[in-house]
Amino acid sequence: MKCIKLNDSEVILRYYELKSSVKVAQEYGCSSKTILRLLDRNHIKRTGWKSKKEPHEPASRFKYSYDEIQNVFQQTKSIFDTAQKIGCSRTTVRNAIKGTELEQYINHEQNVIKITDEQLIEACKTMTCSEIAFKYGMHRESIPRRCKALGVFPVGYGEKQISGLQANWAKLKRFGNCWHYVKSHDDLCKQIQPKFTYLESRRTNTDIQFRLECKKCKNVITRSKSSVNTGQCQCDNCQKQEKDQINLQKERIRLVRSFYALIELRTPKKCKCCGEIFYSQYPNSEYCSDKCRRRERDKRRKRGKRKNSSSIRKRCRKYNVFYDPSITAEKVFERDGYRCMICGEMCDLNDHSWSEYFGPKYPTIDHIVALKNGGAHTWDNVQCAHAICNSYKRDL
Repeated sequence: MKCIKLNDSEVILRYYELKSSVKVAQEYGCSSKTILRLLDRNHIKRTGWKSKKEPHEPASRFKYSYDEIQNVFQQTKSIFDTAQKIGCSRTTVRNAIKGTELEQYINHEQNVIKITDEQLIEACKTMTCSEIAFKYGMHRESIPRRCKALGVFPVGYGEKQISGLQANWAKLKRFGNCWHYVKSHDDLCKQIQPKFTYLESRRTNTDIQFRLECKKCKNVITRSKSSVNTGQCQCDNCQKQEKDQINLQKERIRLVRSFYALIELRTPKKCKCCGEIFYSQYPNSEYCSDKCRRRERDKRRKRGKRKNSSSIRKRCRKYNVFYDPSITAEKVFERDGYRCMICGEMCDLNDHSWSEYFGPKYPTIDHIVALKNGGAHTWDNVQCAHAICNSYKRDL
């Protein structure tokens, strides 16, 4: 790799003229980081860089001034109601009231219990934690603590952690960052009953081991309590048989496909491009070679039977307009009935007088508002038109 030697004085003078490390780097053929290291080495202050953040303007952040907040608080006598009415945080309301005569209502509001135990028990039957906190102006984390002391829980609390089972704090155990419902011995036996028969269990140093018998193959297995609790208990023999059946089915499908491929190989086919007879192992092959396939593809594109999406897409990207990929030439021609929307005469698909592919009466796609003038490639901006009419219209 060729090393570039830079003259510090020339680079610094050029940097003061252009005021951009990227432009200087493009002139000298190096990276912008090299220019920045050179400036730091010579203790040159970079232009456009801020060493310290500018302080915020607190007066322009709020929708209302402190005087208006104090007037609203004097009517409501509640921080929560004032913040909800104005549309700001409760901290903003406290800062506006701080140091005034209205500060006495803040301590009074903190000592008031906004909801009694009876009201909380009734609210837990029909409301969630968030709804109770929003209605009574409480913190959401304080509601579960009071509910735990009362022995009730709001609607939907704990469903995600314990898979819809009834919340019971004595049976919740933390594993890493998740809470799992630790089931009792009877619950575990009921859980494994559809697939296994419980034989015995013994305690080890780390966990409890269960001896189970598979009802399908009568195989005896040993599983830990954690695997049984999470529902990941499976029989090894049954799992192996399922895998063998899947592999056998795949092998059958492969043999059937190869059999039909041999039959198709013996069937002669006629190439759509050159008309020669050929044999192929693929049932949907229509051409004898890739050369014929490419030749027929180019013909379809030039005759308009397949839309030239790449050129239209490039033009839309060039002029920065919307492009609808569902628009094709055949759909536009069928919608307009193969009639030119500029002159009103019918189009002729067999007109190839200009070249091998099209003539003056051949149908083409015309944009009502040209892409160059801001028109989009959408259904309401495309129409069928003669090739000669489209060429006369151009970008009008």
